[in-house]
Amino acid sequence: MFAGVALVLIALTLTVAISPDIQGHVVAPHLDIVLDTVAAAVSIGVAVLAWNRFREDGEPIALFQTAAFLPLAAAYAIALLVAAALDSSSSMMPLGTDEQNFVFAAARLSTAVLLVLGGITSLGQWAIRRPLTLIVLALLPTTLVALLVYVVGTGGLPPITTQATSDPAALRDIAPLGLAFQLITAVMFLAAAWTIRRLPARRLIAADAYLSIGLLFAAFAEVLWAIFPSGHPAQVSLGDVLRLACFLALLLGIETEARDILRQLRRANGELESLREADLLRAQLEERARLARELHDGLAQDLWLAKLKAGRLATSGELSPDAGQLLREVEGAIEAGLSEARQAVMALRLSAPAGSNLCALMERHIEDYEDRFGLRVTFRCDQGADALPPRTQAELLRIVQEALVNVRQHADATVVRVTLAVGDDRLGLVISDNGRGFDPALVSEHSFGLTSMRERTQLIGGTLAIDTSPGDGTRITLEAPLAGTSPQASPTGPVITERQPA
Repeated sequence: MFAGVALVLIALTLTVAISPDIQGHVVAPHLDIVLDTVAAAVSIGVAVLAWNRFREDGEPIALFQTAAFLPLAAAYAIALLVAAALDSSSSMMPLGTDEQNFVFAAARLSTAVLLVLGGITSLGQWAIRRPLTLIVLALLPTTLVALLVYVVGTGGLPPITTQATSDPAALRDIAPLGLAFQLITAVMFLAAAWTIRRLPARRLIAADAYLSIGLLFAAFAEVLWAIFPSGHPAQVSLGDVLRLACFLALLLGIETEARDILRQLRRANGELESLREADLLRAQLEERARLARELHDGLAQDLWLAKLKAGRLATSGELSPDAGQLLREVEGAIEAGLSEARQAVMALRLSAPAGSNLCALMERHIEDYEDRFGLRVTFRCDQGADALPPRTQAELLRIVQEALVNVRQHADATVVRVTLAVGDDRLGLVISDNGRGFDPALVSEHSFGLTSMRERTQLIGGTLAIDTSPGDGTRITLEAPLAGTSPQASPTGPVITERQPA
């Protein structure tokens, strides 16, 4: 794109230079004000964004871009003040083409030189120790020239253009000083574009790519202005049109950089959210581990000690039959409490982090369950379960644990079957037993076990159904989408149906 724009500008300049019929000016004071306003706003925008980039990453090219576009913004601001003074017929400052031409010549040459120096500094990886001093020095030439020509006047200075006239439509010729300024500035703009294109890929951002194209327009604008120099503040020349193209390219660079900044902010926010969730998960796991240790070292140990002492008391032989019966009930209660404590410790220690083997975790829990309670449990698990999201794995594991607790406490079963199947877009979990079942009409809707399974099913967007009848066992069926993002569970609880005995 850079080379293509250069070829088009070369062809345009040659056409303008050799064609005698092309009129390079038009009298359009309002358009001139619009162009100056756009140029001032874009120059300030480029300077501000470049300053923010410099403060963020410390790149010298960004600092020099800030310093380069501030003189240009100042020159266009002065031009707007001149236009305002012309409209109000004010005599507060001398008005004329030469004054503005001197100010613009100083500002554009300063901008071009600073951009070249910025490219060279970045290519040489030199550090800037006093950035604010550089910005002040960058504004100094334009400020001094403006004070000189608007306060002292241009009487003692060689003219930039000749054939002075008060007619806005009259054409003027370029003077040797003006020609020298224009050509030197054009060469410097081309050099600045070249140095920016030479920056390493890690430093060249999208905004700089647009800047290099804008500098091409600026360089050829200087050449066209030398062919058709401005004769009056109200004139708009072909050079002004190319400068407008330059600032439009810079505006596209600003918009592109703003989009990049927003994209980076969104990515950073996403990373922060991921870190927050990871930190929350870590805190939860640490808290679970702490609770497991406290249960194991505190309650479980105390219950174990109480069981030993109850056993010693039972062997003393000094108890009455009623006391012996009561002691056996106490031993049963202690054993039940100890089993619950072990179950809680196991539930707290088992987890399903990313990349874990869900089937192995479930099998480990089921084997421990069989060893402690003497129930036979058959288990089948599709290996696709290991690829489920960590949250889904954790909730499935808790549901299986809760269902097995209910079987032990209420079902009086001898065989339990657990099956976890994963299809193309859904998963299914079935837990069945050959126990005594129950009458759904007698089950409270606030039963802790059923409520817990229902809530966990809702968290993974699934549905839970319980098929049971007295004397005919219980079958729990869970279905959920693999994505786990479309809640389908009933808001009132699991569906419980009564199976009529054959």
